[in-house]
Amino acid sequence: MNRMSLTWATGHRTFADAEQWIMNSARDNNFDAVVGVRFIAVPYVSADSMAGGLGVSETSTECQWTVYGTAIGWQ
Repeated sequence: MNRMSLTWATGHRTFADAEQWIMNSARDNNFDAVVGVRFIAVPYVSADSMAGGLGVSETSTECQWTVYGTAIGWQ
């Protein structure tokens, strides 16, 4: 191994999207592998306010994924 870099991204809607992103990121930046990968489920809460700002009419919560790891290169 002759180089390494921390790589991460947030806001992926699915685990598979996060996984694909970290693999593509390493490949696109000429790294050979990603080690120490961690996936974290993050709740994302959004709210719509009522007319006139008098309160919240509706809230929703969805799971988004954050992924990080160390990209390594040996060539």
